[in-house]
Amino acid sequence: MTTLGERAKRQPLVIMTGSGDFNREECRLTAAAYERDGFSALHLIDVDGMGHEMPSVEDFGRGLDLLFGSLD
Repeated sequence: MTTLGERAKRQPLVIMTGSGDFNREECRLTAAAYERDGFSALHLIDVDGMGHEMPSVEDFGRGLDLLFGSLD
């Protein structure tokens, strides 16, 4: 039987930040912690020039592609 924690580690996760985001370091540290804990479908997108804001349509699309591509 698969535990909830084991299932969670296989679920796709996308963390998006940018070079101008005041939370950038926290996002990067969080991604690293998830990876250390065995989350295998984690993607960190670090967008040059993006601040703490909504991503462009293109960058949002990249995130969705990674998120749903992990389900294949």
